[in-house]
Amino acid sequence: MIKILLLPFILVICTHSLYAQQKNELRIIAYYSAGPEKVQTIKAEKLTHIIFSFCHLKDNRLMVDSKRDSTTIQDLVQLKKRNPNLKVILSLGGWGGCETCSPVFSSANGRNEFSESVLQLNQYFETDGIDLDWEYPSIEGFLKLIVDIGGGITEVVIISLSGVAAFQSLKVAGDSFDEAIRDYFRREHNLLIGIRTAEQVKKTIGGVYHEIDNVPDPI
Repeated sequence: MIKILLLPFILVICTHSLYAQQKNELRIIAYYSAGPEKVQTIKAEKLTHIIFSFCHLKDNRLMVDSKRDSTTIQDLVQLKKRNPNLKVILSLGGWGGCETCSPVFSSANGRNEFSESVLQLNQYFETDGIDLDWEYPSIEGFLKLIVDIGGGITEVVIISLSGVAAFQSLKVAGDSFDEAIRDYFRREHNLLIGIRTAEQVKKTIGGVYHEIDNVPDPI
């Protein structure tokens, strides 16, 4: 049986991710903190992930500190020409680099602004995610932050015979899907539907989870 799942984006890069387990592949992750002049010396073919270190917070938003850092990130992304499977990740924090994280992430408004900025930076640089190098998270809103950041990205996974047959990450989700559905109905059927109806259409068509009427007794 084949299932298609729509999953929220998993932010923290782990060596024991589901995809890695299914393929039994070793994940080789490197942090990069130098400038653009040394990027071409990186043996990208031997890496699965490279993490740019570091971005920082400005007010509630994730920011790249300088034009030099922007150039470094762009050059890291160019390494995908040598290794198309390479994932380039932006990192927030470092030792002493997240002094304002607790007050920012403690509020819903702070988390929302930060999440939007993460998505915007990843779309601008065509990078693949964020590493939260926050030492150390101790607020109640930390897990909410993880969910909020993942709200703008969808992963499509096809599972067949207990294995991952295909996988793709899309940097669009949530409200963007709803607006696309509304636009489709306007364009193709000359119908105007509301956000709640579009949300229901998305869940009905895109979801594979169904409530179980008769839950079996535990073995």
